[in-house]
Amino acid sequence: MLNLTLDVGMESIFKTTSRIDVQTPTSMAPLPITTPTMASSTIATTTPTSQAPTLPTIIPSEIIQNLPSFGSLFCFNDRLRSLEEHFSEVTQTN
Repeated sequence: MLNLTLDVGMESIFKTTSRIDVQTPTSMAPLPITTPTMASSTIATTTPTSQAPTLPTIIPSEIIQNLPSFGSLFCFNDRLRSLEEHFSEVTQTN
């Protein structure tokens, strides 16, 4: 048995929509064209002043000596020592 009734959703597809007459303008007014004007630009000038040059700050040598090196930051000396110990153990057992 065939179902000849359409779904409510399907009926809305087949309904005709009402048409509205919309008048379209046949001529358009020209847009006003203005000539661009350049604003006057101001150039800022500076006059050099005579100042004594600032001397670099002197860092005491003890501070420089206490700065950590790249190797000490990553404990390369400790890692190298442990690798040497493990390597000597491996060579002794073989």
